[in-house]
Amino acid sequence: MMKSSSVAGLIFLAAAIFMAFMLFSSAYTVSAAGNFSCTVTTSGACSYNKVLYVQNDTGGYRNAHAQNVSVGSQADWYYASWSYRKNITINSSQVNGTHTNFPLLVRLASDSDLAADAQDDGDDILFTNSTGTKLDHEIELFNGTTGELVAWVRMPTLVNTSDTTLYMYYGNSSVGSQQNKYGVWDANYKDVWHLPNGTTLNVNDSTSIGNNGSIAGTVTATAGKVDGAASVATGGNTITSASTVGISGTASRTLSAWVKFNSIASGFNLGIGWGANANTQRWVLGLEDQTCGSYQHYWAVWLFGTPCSGDLDSSTVAATDTWYYVSATYDGTTALIYVNGAQGGSKTITLNTADTANVIGYLNADWDAVVDEVRVSNSIRSANWIQTEYNNQKSGSTFLSTGTEESSNSYPYAICCESNSSVAFACGEGVLLRLNDTTNTHVQRGDYAGAIVYGVNSCMSVSPGYFNCTYDDDACPADSECFASMASAFDTENNDTNAHVGPCDEYMRKICCKIIPKLSVSYVSPTPSNGVRRVANTATVNVTVESDPAVSVDTCTLEWNSANETMTMRGSGSSVTCDATKVTTDGTDYTFNVWVNDTVGNIANETIRTFRENDEPAKVMLTSPADQSHTTNRKPTFNWEVPADADSDTLNYTLNITCFGGCSDDNRMVQDIATNSYTPTLELQYFGDDNYYYNWSVRAGDGYEYGEWSDVWKLIIDTNVSIEMVSDVTDFGENRVIGYTDDTTDNSPTPFAVRNSGNCMLNVNISSSDLLWDSVATPSSYFRYKVDWYTGQGGAFNWSGSQTAWANVPETNTTFIDFMNYTSGNNTAGIDISIQVPPSEPPGAKASNILFTGQYHGP
Repeated sequence: MMKSSSVAGLIFLAAAIFMAFMLFSSAYTVSAAGNFSCTVTTSGACSYNKVLYVQNDTGGYRNAHAQNVSVGSQADWYYASWSYRKNITINSSQVNGTHTNFPLLVRLASDSDLAADAQDDGDDILFTNSTGTKLDHEIELFNGTTGELVAWVRMPTLVNTSDTTLYMYYGNSSVGSQQNKYGVWDANYKDVWHLPNGTTLNVNDSTSIGNNGSIAGTVTATAGKVDGAASVATGGNTITSASTVGISGTASRTLSAWVKFNSIASGFNLGIGWGANANTQRWVLGLEDQTCGSYQHYWAVWLFGTPCSGDLDSSTVAATDTWYYVSATYDGTTALIYVNGAQGGSKTITLNTADTANVIGYLNADWDAVVDEVRVSNSIRSANWIQTEYNNQKSGSTFLSTGTEESSNSYPYAICCESNSSVAFACGEGVLLRLNDTTNTHVQRGDYAGAIVYGVNSCMSVSPGYFNCTYDDDACPADSECFASMASAFDTENNDTNAHVGPCDEYMRKICCKIIPKLSVSYVSPTPSNGVRRVANTATVNVTVESDPAVSVDTCTLEWNSANETMTMRGSGSSVTCDATKVTTDGTDYTFNVWVNDTVGNIANETIRTFRENDEPAKVMLTSPADQSHTTNRKPTFNWEVPADADSDTLNYTLNITCFGGCSDDNRMVQDIATNSYTPTLELQYFGDDNYYYNWSVRAGDGYEYGEWSDVWKLIIDTNVSIEMVSDVTDFGENRVIGYTDDTTDNSPTPFAVRNSGNCMLNVNISSSDLLWDSVATPSSYFRYKVDWYTGQGGAFNWSGSQTAWANVPETNTTFIDFMNYTSGNNTAGIDISIQVPPSEPPGAKASNILFTGQYHGP
């Protein structure tokens, strides 16, 4: 009987035509109380008070000037001294999760507009968010001839719920560099080596720490993944940081880099990291040698001083001439490794990392690789962060796209529609009109009964309240401000042209405006916040309402999931509160809004809010089998902890078992598990010996929704090759004469019987190195065998592929049972033996040992 086992083994306003007003040096101020904003529409109709008609072309009107400018793209223009910009749109589907201060790679292979309009060194290039706030950036590469650009931009917030827009400005020949590279990399970054250029190797650190590198031996500049990179040749050549990393012991950390191997040595390929070559004292990315197991050079993290003794391995085998984005994190308890954005393994361990310099080509003469974008942080970069980095930086990325070039408006003055603010060159509020200091515009009265000559409306609105304008002769009423004075250029038409912004005594006709307050309604506590989850089973909506002091609040109406009801109003007059309490049901989404009206018919409402009555089940924590574990049990029991549920719902679980290596036919999705463990009813089919493995994860459901999937753990099913003898002696008796023949087919004597006691299909081999006869060598027809069914176990093996006819017992290992079953009750085979005493056989006792060997049959 032989027993063996083996382990086998991865975004404001509508576009418009703007007219120029004459601007005088004295400031014009709207001093009426309240704030107001402005919009422009080309549709010829306003949704609120009409202020002006403006001309949309210059034909036939002596003093009219027009320019096509989109309000949405001009209102937030950074500064007019920058002539050009392009929008950059980040594809939200490429962003995993929400991130703060994320260093975004903006990479343009070429851009003819940048080449034509930016400074040759790119000093005038800058980036802003969608509202014109400047963002920190670092330019790694700019080619003024082709417009190629590699830049890193700090995104204060990056989300996956909607596309994000930022702007790239250029075309200012008089400014110096707009970069602030230290602002790009947050305080958690300790080393950021771009290794740029590709011609002359630069090993400077981009963080404010300035932990620049130094080169020892043969390390050269070459083409990289993002820009340039460092090629570290074999022979102990390295790049070493000037000072220590500042991360030691069990401190949190993240290490990441792009790596491409030129060649892979047979030994351990230690690559990037720091620490001492002692037990638990180092943290290094590289390749685990095949001597640590049956695999070939997995990506791994060296955690101990002795390779293989406790390292963290991924399931990714590295190949030459292939770029990999490799990251590793440690939170003081658990180490994780990621390859190309996906988690490749985890390990619980206690480290005592020594604080040494960061090294590329770490302590290893066999490291032969190209390395790019090496980063070290003293914080944990999340799985979503790492996946987003990979999506942003990988080849063929669809992470972002650029729009067409926009030009700044040649009219540098703007009316800023903000209460108590004066006309200025630049403003932070919405722009109504852009002005030239030498031109006039044409105005047509809103009550003009003739043909509409000027068909583009300029409109204003205000919240709270509304912007009300009238046309008055000579003077404005005491409660209004003069917005513009007008004259008519034609005696025969009452169209009041040539409006002037500035001194309102320029012309008799005035445009007089004031802000009239309207109703306002505001949510107050304990009104549910927008987008929250609750477990209270009741919800109270509270609002405060303010109206013009001259009128009173009349009613408040709650719109609750499209049904309306009157709210309780507390107080009276122009300032009241209203509330309503609703019963809520678990697992239900609710939408609500509040509408109010006053006694003269004004209506106002708050914004729509939504919430969900239910606590999402917490993330499940797996317990066993442990991650990366091996077992020979083909029906292993999967166990997990019961997560807390805030509203005490009864939980059920879904178990996802996924087979990798080309074995998706054995994927399992088991739902509605009532307990926190599960044992498969059918065996897992595939073995690690054939390079298959299983990933498993669990999520909890509460009858209304499911929670987040647990972490993914890996399980490998190993073969258990084991056979045993049920009957191990066959005795043909004594005093047998020359020519005597006998066999075991009549069970006298008893045949051999062998049983598959393992967990996989086997081939069984037979051999006998002992000679049964003294006068005849083995093999011979005097000593034969065959396999047959064992009593009650017909079908225990593949009859057609097995030796079921008499054959000479072989001296060397020969397969004679094919595809032998391991299922209890049908896993045993009988082996018949036949003998004949040779003619010249001398007397004496005769015996021979027959060796039966079990061998894994394969899938």
